[in-house]
Amino acid sequence: MDSGNAITDYMAGRLLTPDLPKDGVAIAVKTLADYFGAGWLQSSQSHPIRKLWRSLDEFSTQELYWLGDSIRLISELDDKWVRDAVKTSKLPDTSRSGTVFERGSARAQEERRGAGEHPALTRRDHEHAGT
Repeated sequence: MDSGNAITDYMAGRLLTPDLPKDGVAIAVKTLADYFGAGWLQSSQSHPIRKLWRSLDEFSTQELYWLGDSIRLISELDDKWVRDAVKTSKLPDTSRSGTVFERGSARAQEERRGAGEHPALTRRDHEHAGT
């Protein structure tokens, strides 16, 4: 299946609020599928991200957009950090592991608005400084 069909499949039935850019949502949802794996996302096992993925309402779509867009933004700076965070966030104990990734996602959104430091850059800066 080519990536155009995959995006269409991932967007099928999703409801969008008027303020969400359809193309941006499609890219964010595809990013989630690329990093988490479509099979993992579609599994019936309980997980907050899977629950959002299965829900097609506007709220869930908006949450997926924010998460997927954050992953895309962070991955441009530190793909290894994103892959490690995704791996951790997929663990069953999301009370701890999910929090780390949610913080990174929130920080990416701040960075996009031009405020705050990016978590990947902050970590890299500390590593290079020896702290």
